[in-house]
Amino acid sequence: MLVRRISRIVPVMLILAVVLTAGACSRRNDNDIIKAASKYAEALSGGDMQYIRRGSLDATAEEIDNIKSRLDVNDNRGKVIKTIQEGITFEVDEDSVTSDGSEASVKVVFSIPDWESLAKDKEAFKDAESYANAIGKTDKKIEVDIELEFEQDENEAWKVANYVEAARKFCDAWTDVKVPVSAADMVEQVNWKYASSTSGIVKYHNTDKIECDILMAPEFGDRPVYYEVSHDGKTVFKSELSPDSLKGIYKSDSGNLADGDYSFFFYDEDGNLIVTATCTVASRSDPGTVTVTSSDNASSRAEIMDKDRVDYICWWWYDKEDDGVTYVNTVMLCMEVKLKSGFESTECYFEVEYNGTKVFTSKPSFVQTFYLLSLDEGVPVDPENHLAKGEYKVTMFDMDGNAMASDICKVEGGDIDGREEAVTPSDVVSTYWFGSGSSDKTYTDADKIELDLLLDTDSAGASVYYEVSYGGKVVYKSMTSGKSFQGVFTSAYDGATADGNGKLAKGEYTISFYAFDGSFIIADTCTVK
Repeated sequence: MLVRRISRIVPVMLILAVVLTAGACSRRNDNDIIKAASKYAEALSGGDMQYIRRGSLDATAEEIDNIKSRLDVNDNRGKVIKTIQEGITFEVDEDSVTSDGSEASVKVVFSIPDWESLAKDKEAFKDAESYANAIGKTDKKIEVDIELEFEQDENEAWKVANYVEAARKFCDAWTDVKVPVSAADMVEQVNWKYASSTSGIVKYHNTDKIECDILMAPEFGDRPVYYEVSHDGKTVFKSELSPDSLKGIYKSDSGNLADGDYSFFFYDEDGNLIVTATCTVASRSDPGTVTVTSSDNASSRAEIMDKDRVDYICWWWYDKEDDGVTYVNTVMLCMEVKLKSGFESTECYFEVEYNGTKVFTSKPSFVQTFYLLSLDEGVPVDPENHLAKGEYKVTMFDMDGNAMASDICKVEGGDIDGREEAVTPSDVVSTYWFGSGSSDKTYTDADKIELDLLLDTDSAGASVYYEVSYGGKVVYKSMTSGKSFQGVFTSAYDGATADGNGKLAKGEYTISFYAFDGSFIIADTCTVK
């Protein structure tokens, strides 16, 4: 009887031992998984790429680099990103561990400072410093549940198998945070409409109106602004608070504006100064037959023969002004004849005389802005392919051959500013479609499109050229010069397709910029409707 009882007890003891051993192994596995999950979550939270690489199963270099690019933020958001990162905590849900042989999973709950709600707090989001401080003090958290899936490698170490998905979900929760930028830091350009400029001094002559337009970065959006105008230090005008007030206009109630310095002060809706710009208004005697009715920089030898249709003459992108304009080492000169209201669609053409000899006649066009390029047939050039120095007289005619307006500019030679290094995409500050009238890069019934390339200070004036593509093919290529950063294309240019009214054909136009060595810089596309 005793032997029989013992024989029954032994199997029970064996079963119990196996169960206890299996339970101990299971607990040991769970502990190993929890430990691996904690280390991996800590690496994600702290951006420890070395451990993320070691703790991920068969991760490729490209996958790790992609994760690093999300976690290793090195831009103007640095302090805000660092503050969020320092506030991240996590907890491994030990009850969620599941394992089956060489595979397992566990849930990790990350708690991230609630940067999203603070972005809606006007006081906290006024600048990067305030935003970072508010994030560092907040007790509110965003919780993100991430399930880490593990597999054992050849050394039976637990490695995260779904590392790409886990890292993406973790990064999506906070690394795309936007940092407040002051309005002053979003000013891209200050444009004085129809003004002449010398050595940074903006001038108007005999004018009843001055206009200062501010170009802001796209992220500024439609935020309202206002501006004040001062004359010789005394405030003379304050605009309404409106998105339209980025176009600063000041007009005289009667006659021309008084001589002196005029400053525009632009403010955001909270009264913070965005930018200040100053111009000088000066009177001058009428230059011969010229009747000045708005700002212009015509010379004393300018003539307006058709006073019924012509308002004034304006030169663009020159180097000096002294009784007319002077270009230095240029491949282009540009004269605009501004027509009066109702005559803007007048068809015309231009003739150019060089030192008294006619050298060029343009094609007929409905555009009254004329560009003379050194590549135009018959135009004299120097050995460096710049326009030859001397005097250039430009005259605009209507289609009956009647002279409407003319003026003379000078071209000077000199040393050529040769930039040894080609412009690269990293030298680009921004681009914008001048005169498109909308944020969607659309022109309506246009005879001209223009994509302007803004380069950083070190690259300004470097030689570039641009190409215009329409209908899938290149239809125009500019000269290589330091002035080709203004990508202009009109219906009068060779290669342009115009409709019956002299407007550019409808469709998409792409303007691509290249460095002097042919390397690509940047391109953008607009639509003409």
